[in-house]
This record gives sequence, C-alpha cells and structure tokens, in this order.
Amino acid sequence: MSRLVETIIVLLAAIVITAAAQADERAEANALLRRALAAIVAAENATSPAARLQALEQAAADVARLVRDYSHTYIGLRLANRQPIGQLDPERLERALAEARAQAANVRAPPPSAPPLRAALPRACEIGSPAARRPGEPGPTVAEVIADCRAALAFEPAAPRWRFQLARALSERGGPGDREEAVQLLEAAAADGFAPAKAELCVRYLWGIGTVKNLGRARIMCEAAAADGNEQARQLLQRPELAQAALSSR
Repeated sequence: MSRLVETIIVLLAAIVITAAAQADERAEANALLRRALAAIVAAENATSPAARLQALEQAAADVARLVRDYSHTYIGLRLANRQPIGQLDPERLERALAEARAQAANVRAPPPSAPPLRAALPRACEIGSPAARRPGEPGPTVAEVIADCRAALAFEPAAPRWRFQLARALSERGGPGDREEAVQLLEAAAADGFAPAKAELCVRYLWGIGTVKNLGRARIMCEAAAADGNEQARQLLQRPELAQAALSSR
C-alpha cells in the first residue's frame, strides 16, 4: 500500500511540475507577444525611417522566436500558421519590414551622381553562409544567416529554399544538434520537391553526416536528384556502394 501511495505522490508531483512549466511557457510567450505588439505601435509612431525599421525588426525577431521556441503555445501555433493576433499580422509585418528596409536604404543612398543602389538588396538567407560563397567573397556571417533564415521561416514556414539555406548554415556552424536539425530541414525541403535538398541528402546519407549512414536512402535521394538534372547526384550513383545498394533492394 505504501508503495502505491508513493507512486501516486510522484505522479501528482510530475503533473504539478509539468503544469507549472507550461504556465511559465505561456507567460513567456505572452510577454514576447506584448513586446512585439508594442514594437508595432512604436513603428507606427516612429518619426524617422531608421526608428521605424528598428521597431519592425524587433517585432519580426520576437515573432521568429515565438514560432521557434514556443510552437506548442496558442500564440506560437497561430503565428506559425501566419494567422494574425490583434495588430500583429505576420504577412502585414513582413511587407512593412520590407518597405522599411527599402526606405531606410533610400535615405542612406549616395548622391544621384554616384552609382545607384539596387532596389532590393538580397537578405542574408538568400546570400548563404561563407562556405556557400566563393573564397574571399563578402557576405553575412554564419550566425547572421541562421538568424535571418529562421526569421524568414517564421513568415514562410513551408518555404523549401529557406529550409535548405538554414540547413547548410547549421551544418557549417556544427554546434550540438545542428547537423541533425539540418537533416530534418533537408528532408522537409526534399519532400517539397526542392532538388538541391535531395542532392544534399544523398551526400549526407552516403557518408553519415548528421545522421546514420544509410546507403539505401542515399541511393533514393541520389536517383531523385539525378532525375531533376543534378550532375553531382548522377556521378555519385556510379559509386560501387550505391550500385550495390540498388542490387540489395531488388
């Protein structure tokens, strides 16, 4: 009987702890939401393009964090599905941020005699991490690419291009769990038909990068990428171990 009582007490304690953790998570999500809403109000009342841009970037960063770290809360789920919460409309925020960036760039533009700036500068996630660029080519750091890709995914959760770029940047950083998360992102992008993700997965499963080595899966990804016209995948299919994997699957 005493053992049963002890078990019940342990279960009740676990329930209380879980409930408290969930309450803390909801409170933190609510605090981030309030800060994002305040930033949007500040952007509407801003007296300069720079101040408006700063406020909108704060709001976008808070939205990205809500989607990334609080996806199990009501707030995180709504924002991940691009549903508005009061004045916080993810789609409208993204458009306002793009406009503010363009306006701020125009304010800082050189005199007319100088070469004009590009109308729309590529974002860090589009440029990619240093390993994806030519040696010596300037561009954002790995940390900047990761942050911008996560922000992009907050607004476009299903965009395979952002998933692919984030996966490459995480692999380059190589922190705890980075390469495993990269494989998950690549799988999602490949499932959406993104050819570069299929070729990348072929390599990772072939050599066990961020995942267990799986020649059968590598063969499937290589064949899919080769069918999309990827030359690297076509060459990898000639490797003896992948040819053997094809024979074993018959």
